[in-house]
Amino acid sequence: MRSRHVAERGGLVVGSNGQGDTMVDVFTCYENALSQLLEQLGRDHPRLAEVELLRGRLLENIAQTRQHGDTEARRAERSEIRGGLDRLARETPELDASFTDLVFSPAPTDEAGAAAAAMAERVFLAYSHEDQGFAHKLAANLRDAGVPVWVDRWDIQPGENWSQAINDAVYDCGQFLIVLSPAAVASADVQAELAVALDEKKAIVPVLYQECRIPYRVRLIQYVDYTARGPDDEAALSQLLRALGVERAARAAEREEQELEAIRRDREIMEEYWSGDDYRVELQKERREKSGDY
Repeated sequence: MRSRHVAERGGLVVGSNGQGDTMVDVFTCYENALSQLLEQLGRDHPRLAEVELLRGRLLENIAQTRQHGDTEARRAERSEIRGGLDRLARETPELDASFTDLVFSPAPTDEAGAAAAAMAERVFLAYSHEDQGFAHKLAANLRDAGVPVWVDRWDIQPGENWSQAINDAVYDCGQFLIVLSPAAVASADVQAELAVALDEKKAIVPVLYQECRIPYRVRLIQYVDYTARGPDDEAALSQLLRALGVERAARAAEREEQELEAIRRDREIMEEYWSGDDYRVELQKERREKSGDY
């Protein structure tokens, strides 16, 4: 069976890098690894029932964690299940990788689906071009903070139809950030973009750049007030990042790091155990018991 060293992050991509790249959370990697493990074993393998049992426990653990949050008990159970699957893989010649290897292996991706998922993470920036000095600086600050902001002047490529590109970006974005000002309220383009975002039930995040008559359908949404502050204001930027969910994403990424560290630590322990005399003695004993040779 192939064996390779797994680094701390092991090449596993989690969270978002703010550049529109598609990221995969560690629980999705568990699910992908389980699917690959079952595919390699085949339906008629004598150890399939063992894998199915461990698979069911792991999927239930993941479901409970996603719904109710993680606990020490759930983390300990995942560690136990990983160990069981790794041991089974090591003892099964048909498998050319351990379960942990499969977790860290990239799953096949659908390029079209990956592109759609990347766009769904982006934040569409709606603004009047009269306000582009403020809007572009604000967008640059957000990108520096890791927010994948879509800006027409930056993201529409040569040869693209301008109207179609904007229309597609509004439909496909995850959040809609609108810079409010008298010019924006008077802009037919900005209002049309807002109408589509509202109809598509996008998450609307208003930024009040200049005092104006806020559109009726946006009035009930709390805005971030920049009227007395510039685009570089740290307090306002921090408030805007919270509104865009960046802090929530950071906490999720921290939990992912903890899970990856647990996987790495368990792997080191198991590798040490597998290379020692205790494992070889235990394995020989199990084989004698299965063969009836006592």
